[in-house]
Amino acid sequence: MPTATKPRTSHRAEVHRDLHLVSPLLQGPDVRELQQHLNALAAHYEFPWRRVQVDGDYGRRTKREAHFAGWLIGLNGERLHAIETGRISEPVQHLLRNPADRSEQDHEREAARKGKRRHLREEHSGMKAAVEFMLQHVGVNEDPADSNHGPFPIDACQAFFGLSGVPWCGCLAGYAIKKIGGIDSDCWFPYAGSIRQDAIAGRNNLHDINPADADIGCIATFFSGGDDHVGLIRGKSRNNMVLTVEGNTSSATRDADGGIIETKERSFDEVTCVARVGG
Repeated sequence: MPTATKPRTSHRAEVHRDLHLVSPLLQGPDVRELQQHLNALAAHYEFPWRRVQVDGDYGRRTKREAHFAGWLIGLNGERLHAIETGRISEPVQHLLRNPADRSEQDHEREAARKGKRRHLREEHSGMKAAVEFMLQHVGVNEDPADSNHGPFPIDACQAFFGLSGVPWCGCLAGYAIKKIGGIDSDCWFPYAGSIRQDAIAGRNNLHDINPADADIGCIATFFSGGDDHVGLIRGKSRNNMVLTVEGNTSSATRDADGGIIETKERSFDEVTCVARVGG
């Protein structure tokens, strides 16, 4: 494996325990380092949208991405099943952190899964990858509250556009579209008005469509005291509602500046524009 799979830390946290899903969650530098390696493996195999938050907490999301990373590096069914049940043994953690130590059989299984990996990348690339990335980060909140700052991807999506400490709903959507989905567009995503104007004009790879025709991967802008909120559509419109995943929103209300990544269902009446990306 390339050196990119090595954690970016000066001190190496030792593997000293099996990890189990328990309440309260297991925490520690060993979990944090495992999460760093999971992200490096996802990037190496070209699944950047499978990134997990590096927070040192062993929860269901980390378990899920560990299972996927184990599949990527060729672990056998018994070990994958153990991860699926929530247990990551010390030997399996070692392999996830040091893939070069895998057995010959692991390498053979990795090679045999090449076609399936390619199929998964194609199936979930582009706007689907952008939506999946945002869905995987549902629940990430600003810290401190009402600061427009926070853990990945809140600060990272703003920095991607050269910004910091600003309302970040459009930054998150743009980051997911350009960085994760690999979509080419010069639209200024941090500003919802730019999305609407480009879509209406049919420029920067955006095209205005009827909300009733909205499907997974379209961009939606919303009226909230102005044309100032952005989300990605996560499901086909139904019953005059669009299904979205949004950044800098609220889990309790439909406020456009609630500081959390969340899924929503919104009425067509709230929508100012739906933009399809690409042709």
